[in-house]
Amino acid sequence: MGIIKHGKHNTNLYDIWRGMKNRCHNPKAANYARYGGKGVVVCDEWRSSFETFARDMGPKPSYKHSIERKDNTKGYNKDNCRWATTEEQAANKKIVRDKMTGKYITAELPFIG
Repeated sequence: MGIIKHGKHNTNLYDIWRGMKNRCHNPKAANYARYGGKGVVVCDEWRSSFETFARDMGPKPSYKHSIERKDNTKGYNKDNCRWATTEEQAANKKIVRDKMTGKYITAELPFIG
């Protein structure tokens, strides 16, 4: 592991950055199939630099916020991410019936805001 320069390795923001990279780029991650397995990636600038990610996203507004992709067909990058509460994220989803299986699934809606 490289030298940590930012002094933020024990912060929630650093954990979010590390988790985002893991689910998108580590095939052994538990939730990789829902992210990296579907082609969701972290942009090169964020993937290579926690400092750039932290600068672009800024601090979490509260403990209730987590990172959200505005358009879930796209990856993690400055233009496609924001901090959102669970309630805000739920508003960007809808329940639809899968035509192939007949089961009801959660579909992501593009963020409008």
